[in-house]
Amino acid sequence: MLHNTGLSYGFWEYTICTVTHIYNRSPIRSLKWCTLHEIWSGGHTPNVSYFRVFGCKAYVHVHKDDRKKLDPKAFEATFIGYEPGSKGYRLWDKCTRSVTLSRDVKFDEESFPSHKSTETCSTPTTDATVPTKSTNLIPLLPVPVDTSTTLPIHAETSTQSNNDEDNVEDLLDQTIIPKIE
Repeated sequence: MLHNTGLSYGFWEYTICTVTHIYNRSPIRSLKWCTLHEIWSGGHTPNVSYFRVFGCKAYVHVHKDDRKKLDPKAFEATFIGYEPGSKGYRLWDKCTRSVTLSRDVKFDEESFPSHKSTETCSTPTTDATVPTKSTNLIPLLPVPVDTSTTLPIHAETSTQSNNDEDNVEDLLDQTIIPKIE
C-alpha cells in the first residue's frame, strides 16, 4: 500500500492500522464468509460504506470558527487511515507535517498527492520552467546491510538515458552503508 500510494516508509504504522481495520471487516472463507467483526460483536454486520482508497487526496473542511473571512474553507491532505473508536479519518497535512483527525472530508480517490515529487507547499513561482525541489517529510535512517556479500556489477552502456533507474543507481553509489559486525 505504501509503494502504490507513493508515501514514505515513515507511514508504516498508519498503514498497518488501516490494513488491520479493513481485514477485520472483510469476509473470510474459512469462517463461512463471516467477518472477524461479526464474530467479535455477536453477529453485527459491519458497515463499510465509509471505506476510502488509502493515500488518496482529501479536502478537509475548516470550521468557520477556525478561519477568517478570506481564509480557504478547506485544505488538501492525504488519507492515511481510520481513527479507532470514532467516525473520523486520519489525514496527513503535508504543509504542516502533521496528522489531522476529521470527519468533515471530501475525497478524490483518483488522485494521489504523494506521487508528485516536485510539489511543495510554498507559493508557485512565475517561471514555470524552474522545478521546485520536494523535501523528505519523514527522515529515513539507513538500513544496515551485510557488505560481506558482493552485488553483481551492471555493465555500463554507451547510450545515455534519463530514466529513474539511472538516477537511483547514482544515488546508491553515493550512499554510505554502515557495516554490520
